[in-house]
Amino acid sequence: MKFFTDTANLKQFREANDMGVLDGVTTNLSLMTKEGIKGKGAIHCHYVEIYRIVEGDVSTEVIATEYKEMIAGGEMLAASNRHTQHIIQCMESDAEVTTCPLSTINRFLKYPLMNSGLVTFLTDYRKVNS
Repeated sequence: MKFFTDTANLKQFREANDMGVLDGVTTNLSLMTKEGIKGKGAIHCHYVEIYRIVEGDVSTEVIATEYKEMIAGGEMLAASNRHTQHIIQCMESDAEVTTCPLSTINRFLKYPLMNSGLVTFLTDYRKVNS
């Protein structure tokens, strides 16, 4: 399953990329507002910077209510999961992509059952290979 970060924060994009969990991005104008990005020019420059960081897909919100405008907006460049359980449910349903904030991805990677499973696996590995 691919992981998309749900943010407009460039530092978080870089951090997710360095962790190897940045398959793509979902962002929107509400998230840009939180980062203090205003004006068409600044928004465009921010998208350009996102594309420089992200090798995968970039999903942005469509600002339109009419069909033709929505399609046009969609042609210029998902639900957001907020909890580790949402990620697990996506995996169980064979979802191809989950989009969530980096904080959710970090919580998922530190999920207690994953950690205990890893400990068991490593213990068994040592038993077999000692």
